[in-house]
Amino acid sequence: MTNPISDHVHALLSRSLPLLQAHKNILIDAMRESLGTGKPAHRLPGRPHAAASALVEMLVGRVRRYLEVGEIGDLGEVMDEHRALALDGRHYSRFGDALVPVLKDVLGPTLPRAVASAWCDAFWILIRTAKAQSAEAPA
Repeated sequence: MTNPISDHVHALLSRSLPLLQAHKNILIDAMRESLGTGKPAHRLPGRPHAAASALVEMLVGRVRRYLEVGEIGDLGEVMDEHRALALDGRHYSRFGDALVPVLKDVLGPTLPRAVASAWCDAFWILIRTAKAQSAEAPA
């Protein structure tokens, strides 16, 4: 299997992981606000805090795992958790769209855009990998 994360993105994630881990709870709260806002017709189903927590935990935990062992691993449990929380493409899209601005808000305006973008890239790599693994899994 090819490496889904480029060397450049790998380096950015590696350098910034301690910062994200240190601010993870603040990031969850900020993402909860982002997922829970909007006009009633555009609000996402479910509990915004649970969705934000699950997605931030997946992102930080799986990036940490990837940096430690060099592979993303099986995301079946992650997808099971997402199904139990009724997370779907709408949640992923809203989270992905909000990730760069929320990271800049949480970590400060001096955060290089390349670092925020690397985390966004990692999020979408994880989602695509999880969906591909789900499609390959026996029913």
